[in-house]
Amino acid sequence: MLENFRTQKIIWDSANKKIFEKIEANSGDSNGRKLVVQVINQGVTEGLSGTTLSLGWKSRNGAKGLDAFDVVDASKGIFEIYYTTEMLSNIGNIEASLILINSTGRIESSTFTISVRPSTVDDESVESENSFTALTEALVKVNDLEANYAPRLNEVTAQLVQTDKSVSNDRLTQNLNSGTGLSVGVKKTQRPLITFIDDDGAVEVYTRLKPIFESRGVPCTIAIVSDWADGKESTNGTIPMPKEQILELKNLGWEVASHSKTHARMQEITDEKSVNAEVIESKEKLLELGFDVKNYVRPYGQTNPVLEQAITRYYKTSVSTNNNDNDEVNNLSTSNYSLRRVALGSYGGNNDSLAHHKAVIDKAIAENGWLIFMTHVWAHPIENDQLIADVLDYAISKNVEIVNLDDGLEVFGDKININDSFRITAENRFVSDNFVIGRKGSLIDSASKASDISFLLNNYNSGEVVYSIFSFAKATGMPENWAGVLTTFLETTETGYIYQTYRTHGTGKLFSRAYGSTGWTVWAEHSYEKVENNKTTFIIPSFAVEANEVKTVTVDLTNILGTASKTAQRPYVLTNRNSTAKMWSSYIRTGILNIHFYNHTESSVIIGASDWDILFLD
Repeated sequence: MLENFRTQKIIWDSANKKIFEKIEANSGDSNGRKLVVQVINQGVTEGLSGTTLSLGWKSRNGAKGLDAFDVVDASKGIFEIYYTTEMLSNIGNIEASLILINSTGRIESSTFTISVRPSTVDDESVESENSFTALTEALVKVNDLEANYAPRLNEVTAQLVQTDKSVSNDRLTQNLNSGTGLSVGVKKTQRPLITFIDDDGAVEVYTRLKPIFESRGVPCTIAIVSDWADGKESTNGTIPMPKEQILELKNLGWEVASHSKTHARMQEITDEKSVNAEVIESKEKLLELGFDVKNYVRPYGQTNPVLEQAITRYYKTSVSTNNNDNDEVNNLSTSNYSLRRVALGSYGGNNDSLAHHKAVIDKAIAENGWLIFMTHVWAHPIENDQLIADVLDYAISKNVEIVNLDDGLEVFGDKININDSFRITAENRFVSDNFVIGRKGSLIDSASKASDISFLLNNYNSGEVVYSIFSFAKATGMPENWAGVLTTFLETTETGYIYQTYRTHGTGKLFSRAYGSTGWTVWAEHSYEKVENNKTTFIIPSFAVEANEVKTVTVDLTNILGTASKTAQRPYVLTNRNSTAKMWSSYIRTGILNIHFYNHTESSVIIGASDWDILFLD
């Protein structure tokens, strides 16, 4: 439906010929216009099997992108692409070119212009009632062009609001996964999976790992440093595989992931030019060399806000290293951009034995999770190759499927992920910048909003607790300028009863502050040793909450912690260890803890007896 209406067609005839077609787009388009290109040679159609075509573009303000075409008919050299939202956000003339890559090399067309006109209607023109609106509108624009508009629209709306069905929009899946910050996917049945990723692309991958995996008929993912694959000398003393060996492994079914451009330590490199070189230029070069790169493996597991922003725009996922116990298993709630690994053969410390790895595999099976092993075959002695073989054999004996990184994402990756700040997980759980949405639908998405008391009081109700996720890109002004979770406690709207805590991502540091008569106190960091003495446990007996009612349970803290607990603005964390309660909030006043239990269903709910912990954070 409307295919010709939304399609612009051009013919690229020979590498040195100019493209004269006038190409126009609108900033309000969302998967609306597509560009169809036919590549011919001196008027003759030639087969282009094994060839990739990309649209390279650069705006007047310096924004740039490299977006892959989909193959329509390789035998006739026909490709198509839907303009990405990233490109369409740049109003005015955009310089563009076509980039053709095959086994013989890379050919780029002369530049041509895409004129992006401003839209008369944008997302800000619509008064939003909740945080789903912008994405719902985008999906509506896509489905408005499909023949099955009505049933598909109803399905997508229900998925976003209720989050109880899988997203099944194939058009989005195919065309919005690269370079847009938006990842959409249809999930396969959950089951235990194991992935092996070897870092750095050393020649030992070909000489030592290839026989181990090939003899067992299973794949391995290799994280390749693009400069090294392009013939430059490595910086860690390894001898890199030549691209011919990498291509051979790719043809065996191995996945190639980016491992940056130069293998730099990125913790302190935050200037955009350097970050883009490591992230974007790496992908461009690996595509040019003939590798279908979709995912990123972070060197040394390091990250920073600018790096995270670039990765989420150009890759489906990013993978870190191992935790201290070397035993982390990813699950359906794990973000696409926070995957962890288990070191195997090297860098595993005392937890790198066959017995340990068997236990972690058993854990992955029990939890129905995704275990990702990390190897550096060049860094461990050759006798440790047997350890890798034994781990493989154990996994195979347990009938655990061994898959590449991208295949694992088909099961455990998010159904929807926008810049890692708006997610619908594979288990249909909604995660966004705010878990609690105020009556006007506004989000606490910056340090200035977090500190603006008028904004908080105008957008949230008394008694609400608001959880706000700050990505690295938004964390400027928050404690240590680091990503984390902000919890805003609005016990009442009175001065002295509003406070916030902030727990940093990865490092787990905890900060708090309170709003008093003179404004916010400074952020104070809390040590676990200090607050542990302020923790206590109590039991709440079983009780019922009637349909569409709120039940308040009170706990007298003065009997437990003494008169010091009467200071209402002391920050605290309240957790239940085994309660069946789905929704509750709390506040403390004059030493009395009030816990509100909400029942928004049409029938009475029984809340079973449960143990609760309260921890004062000062």
